[in-house]
Amino acid sequence: MSTISIMELEATINRCAKARPPINYVLGPDLRTLAEVYGEMIYRHLAVLELAGQPPKCREVIERWYQPKEDRACQLDDKGDCDACQ
Repeated sequence: MSTISIMELEATINRCAKARPPINYVLGPDLRTLAEVYGEMIYRHLAVLELAGQPPKCREVIERWYQPKEDRACQLDDKGDCDACQ
């Protein structure tokens, strides 16, 4: 994986937050790292992020929680939309 889109990163953040939710509004280390990357992408108006330019720890966290779209099981909400596929 050489790049990640902001939508893929959102799905990655959601997966991490579901597995390791914040405790008393405090983000765990992986979720904090993903949130920092997400914030940077928003600040710099990036739709896609080149992972090669990221610190090794950051890349490691993204790769740990990232799941390619074809490997995701659709999880439909009450409106029939799938958060993982959007």
